[in-house]
Amino acid sequence: MLLVTAIAKAWSLAFPVGAVRLGTDPVFGVDFRKLLSGVILLEIAVAVFAMSRPPVEGLFAVVWLSMLFGVYRLAAWQVGWKGTFGCLGALPDLLRLSFASQDSLAIGVLAFLFMGSVTLLPKNFTPARPNPRFSLSPKTLH
Repeated sequence: MLLVTAIAKAWSLAFPVGAVRLGTDPVFGVDFRKLLSGVILLEIAVAVFAMSRPPVEGLFAVVWLSMLFGVYRLAAWQVGWKGTFGCLGALPDLLRLSFASQDSLAIGVLAFLFMGSVTLLPKNFTPARPNPRFSLSPKTLH
């Protein structure tokens, strides 16, 4: 999923649409193209990390990244941003989605990444084996 959204963002850098056309990011005050370039690299890095590490570490990385995206959205809404975020690249424009539909789709993808990873985390933890030397069972207290 992260690689798909990174490709969509890269496409929108090549063929500017949505927020990429708007110029300056409302939260950091940098050019949207520069911000999007950094986000593309971050998404690719997290995707590669998640695929190359044990599942728990990969899931934590996806949770961390989706939390960053969520905090960014909250910050943008806090400063009164009414535009599109460009987080799905050119896809919403190609599908001719309304602004409300674009926003709902982006929130859905973000929720899927976050909730999916959080839900899978407990299933991927391996319980630690107890160390018998430090056990408080009655047999070891004698």
